[in-house]
Amino acid sequence: MLTIRSEQRQAMRDSRTRERVLSEVTRSFPEDCAVLGAEQVGRVVTLGLERAAAHGCALGDEAVKFVKLMCVLGSYFDEDPLYPWAAHILADDTLPSPFIRLHNLYRTAAGFLEQTAGANGEHYRRALVRVRSMPYEELVRGRSDDEGAGIQALLYEVYPEHYRTLAQDTFQALESLARSKVQAHGLESREGLLTYILLMFMVGSHFDRDPLHPWVSPVLALQADPRSKSLQLYAAAMDRLDVYKIVDR
Repeated sequence: MLTIRSEQRQAMRDSRTRERVLSEVTRSFPEDCAVLGAEQVGRVVTLGLERAAAHGCALGDEAVKFVKLMCVLGSYFDEDPLYPWAAHILADDTLPSPFIRLHNLYRTAAGFLEQTAGANGEHYRRALVRVRSMPYEELVRGRSDDEGAGIQALLYEVYPEHYRTLAQDTFQALESLARSKVQAHGLESREGLLTYILLMFMVGSHFDRDPLHPWVSPVLALQADPRSKSLQLYAAAMDRLDVYKIVDR
């Protein structure tokens, strides 16, 4: 008689969960998956399952919802200063189970996305058009003698629906993180800061280590002066956006 050990049963459950998550991600985000390719999508799902499990969300429905949120908000949305409500909900011990926390998180994220991206993503698409049509020189120009005010003016100009959701402490946390990232990646200049924080604002604060954006690491590894490196980061981002436009078309 065939005996299946508990470890084998767990491995089979894990495999089924992975296949289900992979299927849902491919179905829900076909353009992203076409751009990333199967191998990179697999890396996204692997990271998502690990991060979901760290929050106690290892079951099928929970894992699916968690990874789908990653694909929309960024792989590290649960520690992103842009979405302080996400970390709060996931750490809320007054909610009795991971299922309830994920349910609340999903509903909150849906409301947030409708307000910022639009019911059908129309606000976000318009923001992407603004970014793509903005020459680099316009992006990095000084908008205020106060650097923080200049950053806020840029974010509002590009994506006002999202900017309006930023409380002052949220913006301060975002700016602080951006400055530390710029220093770590050798982008210390006005151009580097403005380019970097705009990308954080558009695709997630931790895009530099996000498998959804594998194009970033090679640029950040370049040996170049901060202004030149900033221009190359901008150019790579625009090239990536153009790839999405071709796939979507």
